[in-house]
Amino acid sequence: MINKLGYIFLLCLFAFDSDAQESDQKILLEEILPTVEKKFEVSFTFADENVKNIRLIPPSDSLNLNETLKYFEINTGLSFQRLNDRFIAIKKSRGFSEKLSICGYVKDSFSKKGIENVLVRSGEKFTVTNDEGFFELEKVNRDSLVLFSFMGYETVRKTPVSFKSSECLDIFIYPSIVTLPEIIISNYLTVGINKKANGSLVVDTERLGNLPGLIEPDVLHIAQALPGVQSIDESVSDINVRGGTNDQNLVRWNDIRMYQTGHFFGLISAFNPYLTDKITIFKNGTSANYGSGISSTILIESEDEIADEVSGSAGINMISADMYLKIPLTSNSSMQVSSRRSITDLLATPTYNEYFNRVFLNTEITDPANQVNTVLASNEKFYFYDISARYLHNFSNKDKLRISFLTVYNDLEYLENAVVNNDIESRTSTLQQHDVAAGISYIHFWSDKVKTSTNLYLSSYNLSSLNFDILKEQRLDQGNEVLDLGLSLKTQWFVSESIDFHAGYQFNEIGITNYDEINNPSFSRTIKEVGLIHSGYIEGSYVSPDEKTYIITGLRVNYYNKVEQLTFEPRLSINQKIHKHFSLEILGEIKSQTTAQVIDFENDFLGVEKRRWILSNGEDVPLVTSKQGSVGLIYDNKGFLINLEAYHKLAAGITSSSQGFQNQFQFIRSEGEYTSTGFDLLINKSVGEKFNSWISYSLAENIYRFDEFVPSEFPSNLDIRHIFKLGTSYTSDRFEASIGLNWRTGKPFTPALLALDELRIIYREPNSLNLNNYFRLDASFKYHFNLNDRIKGQLATSFWNITNNKNILNTYYRVNSEDELQLVEELALGFTPNVMIRFNF
Repeated sequence: MINKLGYIFLLCLFAFDSDAQESDQKILLEEILPTVEKKFEVSFTFADENVKNIRLIPPSDSLNLNETLKYFEINTGLSFQRLNDRFIAIKKSRGFSEKLSICGYVKDSFSKKGIENVLVRSGEKFTVTNDEGFFELEKVNRDSLVLFSFMGYETVRKTPVSFKSSECLDIFIYPSIVTLPEIIISNYLTVGINKKANGSLVVDTERLGNLPGLIEPDVLHIAQALPGVQSIDESVSDINVRGGTNDQNLVRWNDIRMYQTGHFFGLISAFNPYLTDKITIFKNGTSANYGSGISSTILIESEDEIADEVSGSAGINMISADMYLKIPLTSNSSMQVSSRRSITDLLATPTYNEYFNRVFLNTEITDPANQVNTVLASNEKFYFYDISARYLHNFSNKDKLRISFLTVYNDLEYLENAVVNNDIESRTSTLQQHDVAAGISYIHFWSDKVKTSTNLYLSSYNLSSLNFDILKEQRLDQGNEVLDLGLSLKTQWFVSESIDFHAGYQFNEIGITNYDEINNPSFSRTIKEVGLIHSGYIEGSYVSPDEKTYIITGLRVNYYNKVEQLTFEPRLSINQKIHKHFSLEILGEIKSQTTAQVIDFENDFLGVEKRRWILSNGEDVPLVTSKQGSVGLIYDNKGFLINLEAYHKLAAGITSSSQGFQNQFQFIRSEGEYTSTGFDLLINKSVGEKFNSWISYSLAENIYRFDEFVPSEFPSNLDIRHIFKLGTSYTSDRFEASIGLNWRTGKPFTPALLALDELRIIYREPNSLNLNNYFRLDASFKYHFNLNDRIKGQLATSFWNITNNKNILNTYYRVNSEDELQLVEELALGFTPNVMIRFNF
């Protein structure tokens, strides 16, 4: 079924896209004239400069010749004079000018009444409407666009030639859906990060201030700068929120669920930061619109405005080069395209070397099968790329179409040489990680108070590897595939200035396949699971007239056919201003999810990307559920902010294989739970618009409970008790700088006593010791310059781990070829510089 639906989705996507473009695609007049000549057996004569760069929609095939010529005159401003039955002369009309004077009445599309103070702008010329909605604008460039903007209404675009010279045109603008006030804290942590009344944090990437260690606004690195969000292994594809593993985070790009979020196997975000407009992060109190993600929800959104002119950017750093373009197609449609590719297979920079050692150390790439000297040096080749495209079309002020596409790819090959029977043999092992996402959404405004949204998406993830062991004459072929088809219908009803409602239905069909094949000894295994999820939700919001009270409450109901479970998930978010500068925040949620990532063996997928997606089946893989509540206090006064939030979370239905055990529980699959209790504290001070400083501290206790283990309760693998972050930034018109440090207690690990043989190790109490404390000092600097009025540049540099501190991210034990116990340490990035140059136009 999922394959059929996938084909239907793709056909609809391309058909819809084609219809949308054909319905309103303007092309050059010079390209239309030959078609008309052939149809009516006539010939046009004209001077090239008279028709150059004039675009219009081709006339309807139903028009006769006279009607076609009249259509041309109305839409081009030119004169079409018939010399005889054969020849037609095209001339500039009397009074033709490259500059036009236009007038009209701007009216509400529902009441048909004129609207006062609407901004009418074309290039550098602008005016506002009077109390009847009337406006006049003189000497407007014929090839420009005229924009009509007013708060609470959708922006309308018109071409000057669409205005009739003999009368003033009626322009109807459509009210946008009014939403309740949302922002309660601006500049949370730094400029461009805001906190909303529902407890979420929203990052405006265009306004975002400079963050330490980041050379560009990497989406998932930004999330880790926030209190309560971190990555224990310094990876964007392994984000930990309040004791949760990465698979417990729901990541959506333009309303499409993503199963791969990183390049370089986790060190770089897979989303082009320069086409990302907004990032929304929920740690608790998630909207009932979103399921899954029992630890967090991360929403990544691209810019949603129709481009008025061609603009773009291109840049290069010591890891990759990228570009993007925003291209207007017509007055009400545009395209966004972007591409990024690594330069690592062409140039081994110091940044690449550090990344390589971080990702591939202690894997099959640098330590193949822990072999002795019979394995010779190997050569690796690695590269990645991503390509995205987004089509935006407004059929009218009431109807909007958005089509999104993204593909993400990582490719690794390494050549291994070994001496076998005094001969050198070579084999090439490979690892590919590929994600394709496509989505189409349609929004219809029924009135200024009601709108509906329909969204259809297809998300495909594929992880595959081919691993050769020359000495054992063994070939291991592995794969993990995910295919997710989603459909959602949503209605928003703005009841009044204080109340609104959301309701919707969602359907997902998720298919996950895992396969393993070994040639020596011969073994093959393929497991395919398919699950259907039906979800419905309703949510209401209330804001008091004085905007001191915000209440958002909702209920989500899910039915999982694979496990035959019905879940009810209430959501709650309350923000109450209790004093001029103090607010109280209460958040709560119940959530569930049917997908998880597990590790079967440490050398799976070359030991690089060991986690594979699986689906809950109601047997050995249960449905994962969570309950969470939190209470927070906010103080905000003249640029000084204190936010304290205490929470308690219980997650049940987790499997031991999803937690990455590397001790006595590594090969035991059992069902358990974890609790996370703690608080997050942020203190932030802004001085004017140039200086900003922050300190955050998180205290947490994360405890496992597995009834089948001995002991049954012990510290979680993610039990980082203390996390401290400090930073300061400076911003001027030309220069940005920031410096910050990260300190936390070490990750728990299980000490070993002795090795019985190559497969059996005797351990002490699980997670009874901790690694050394983690410390990292970072800095970033950026300089802005102008090449000319059109092209602006940025020169930036960043320094990660300036002190080159030796941070141990993880440690475990294994037995070497001589049956000796060996301690393995996984190190964080050392001193890692990066340089970027970028041009915007």
